[in-house]
Amino acid sequence: MKRFIQIAAIAVCAAGLSVSGCASAIAPHLKGTATSPSGGHARARSGSVPNHVITMVAEDKAGQFDPVRAAQYLDYAGVGLKDANAFHAAGIKTMYYTDPNRSHKGTPMYTHDESTFAHDCNNNRIQVRGKPVTTYQMDVRSPKLEPLWAAWVASVLNAGYEYDYIFEDTTNNIHNETAKPCGYTEPIWTAASNANDTALGQHIIYNGLGTLADGYNEPPPSFLVNPTTDGGMLEDCYVKDSQVWPKAEKVIWANYATTELRMIRAKRLMFCRDLIAFPAESSLDQRLYMYASFLMTYDPSWTVLSEKFSTPSNLEIFPEEGLVALDPLIPTPFRITKLQTSQWTYGRQYAACYLWGQPIGACATAVNSDVVGTPHPFPWPGVYGHTLVLNGAGVLDGGTATVDGPAPPAMISGDTAVIAIQ
Repeated sequence: MKRFIQIAAIAVCAAGLSVSGCASAIAPHLKGTATSPSGGHARARSGSVPNHVITMVAEDKAGQFDPVRAAQYLDYAGVGLKDANAFHAAGIKTMYYTDPNRSHKGTPMYTHDESTFAHDCNNNRIQVRGKPVTTYQMDVRSPKLEPLWAAWVASVLNAGYEYDYIFEDTTNNIHNETAKPCGYTEPIWTAASNANDTALGQHIIYNGLGTLADGYNEPPPSFLVNPTTDGGMLEDCYVKDSQVWPKAEKVIWANYATTELRMIRAKRLMFCRDLIAFPAESSLDQRLYMYASFLMTYDPSWTVLSEKFSTPSNLEIFPEEGLVALDPLIPTPFRITKLQTSQWTYGRQYAACYLWGQPIGACATAVNSDVVGTPHPFPWPGVYGHTLVLNGAGVLDGGTATVDGPAPPAMISGDTAVIAIQ
């Protein structure tokens, strides 16, 4: 994973600690009440309508914000040792960062046991390209690898740190490496990855759904560890940390949407996470594109949004995440093509929508994932009278989401999105 910087650094220091239990459940963590950005409590009607979609953040360093204050908006958090117990006590599900699949000097998985490293058929260690330090692919087939991982995790949990999930980075893929491991086949590698996950005996959230497969109707390789994990993360989900190509388009967009649908059918948590650190208040277009794309194929019980636009408060939760869309007119489709309305344009309508627990009527999401300068029709002309409008930054920074914007345009510009309100 590209981030969890502080968590990874603290993890190195924790390698000498030692494990009490880690209690969690596979069901997602949904709160019955939440506080709206305006400050008032917005209780879900009959307890059945969440006040926001499921959310997750990853701290880059300890003490960035108060977990008690954040708990009204936040469900999952990747946090370091200094913050784990405070976040857990606040009712936020905590995740501990590990990477048993790639290692470099100074990390807990790096030892002098050569059998734990992956090698090519000339017996050379396999390196991962593009890393700031020399990083090696580990060999998941090695019987000595998982015990190293288990000792690392045990050292943390036995020391009394409260984590609900173990986060496993770069799971079940050999992307961007100097060579393929000798004797590699995907079935053998997958079987070994699943065996290691099972042997760890913890609730695992893996990372790797952003590694594209061949063809957008095929799931990424990491998807194959779903039987032994609680869910997975897709990084650069719909938007990415690039000023040149800031949004997923066409086949890549469709691949991500298809993965979201596959995770829902597998009944596994799907964490849709962007890695953008651009200021939130000047990234409204990207935020709307990401949220509209997320809503296109989301399920309120299984999909988790994790945005990373920077905010003054350091809490990366945004007012649009309080728009919860229920009762889709088209149930969860098997393929994203079911939601296609014109070339590279997709739409989905919801019969009942809410903003921070308050009903706002029917709504719809429409995304034109075609390139800039290629408009396509808004799918439902004359049906919706307003649009969602975003302003400002996060929920603790005075940011707002209003549903009284102008009617949807007749044509949606390429590389843009609309959330329409009836």
